[in-house]
Amino acid sequence: MKKVLAMSVLVLAVAFVAACGSKQTKEEPMPAAPAVAPAPVAVQAPVAPPVDPNVAAAQQKYQDGLKQFNNGNYKGALSTWQACLKLDPNNEDCQAGVRAANDMITAKTAKHK
Repeated sequence: MKKVLAMSVLVLAVAFVAACGSKQTKEEPMPAAPAVAPAPVAVQAPVAPPVDPNVAAAQQKYQDGLKQFNNGNYKGALSTWQACLKLDPNNEDCQAGVRAANDMITAKTAKHK
């Protein structure tokens, strides 16, 4: 029984390989090129928004204030961040910095009382 089963599997495998390997495929013709070439698409490079010099200067002031704050110079950081807000009143980083510096100055003076 095992010999018959093994022989059947072998015959099926040979038949499968023979059927797959000998089959000729018919080449399909390439589609014809369109009579009219498609119109070229205009591509524009993205344009960076103009940099406001006040915004750039305010960002530098924020970084300077952050260094002062991290070094424990809370009054210097407060002054720098207030100057930052004069250049760019909507700068949220400087607004948060002013609040943080005020909180630290208040906490520091409360300890000494």
